[in-house]
Amino acid sequence: MDNKLKYFIVTAALGVIIFAVYHFFFYNKMKAKIEKLEKKYQRISMDLQTARLAANRLPQLEIEIKKLQYLWEKAIKLLPTKEKPEEIINLLQQRATQNGVKINKLTRNAPVAKGEYTELPYSLEVTANYHDLVKFISELSTLSRLVTVEGIKITTSKTDEKTCSASFVAKFYSVGTAAGAKVEKKKGVKPKKGKKRRKK
Repeated sequence: MDNKLKYFIVTAALGVIIFAVYHFFFYNKMKAKIEKLEKKYQRISMDLQTARLAANRLPQLEIEIKKLQYLWEKAIKLLPTKEKPEEIINLLQQRATQNGVKINKLTRNAPVAKGEYTELPYSLEVTANYHDLVKFISELSTLSRLVTVEGIKITTSKTDEKTCSASFVAKFYSVGTAAGAKVEKKKGVKPKKGKKRRKK
């Protein structure tokens, strides 16, 4: 065999062996590393995209949070967690004075637990003319906290037709069960008693 041909065959064989070794040890290893980096890049790109979307929505989220906070504060005013009788009495007296209504008697009744909330009834006996009385009662429903008026009884004055006396109950409310509240018993249907069998 010609030496040149022999040299060429040996060189080619070595080249194939070197290529195979490089491909097996280095190329496959680098390929796996590149694939791993590509997956990591894709994951980071997705996280970055999510972060950018979140950053774009941040002003909108801040507005929504402020709205929820406002609604929460408003709900707390409507249904506070504590009664604070002195505040309620001052509020009633203030509104009565503003509307020209004289409170003759103001009594705080026992709270009544209604499950998730408590009724806080206050009995009032007042004197006023019809117009001022109606205005006073209607204004109670526009207070910053929830109030209902029940059991209104009006008596016309014998000496002055324009003046009248009235009694009613103003019910305020609080969240949860207030201390010392009476638990209202639910009216249930009494079970029917079975007929007794006569002994033979």
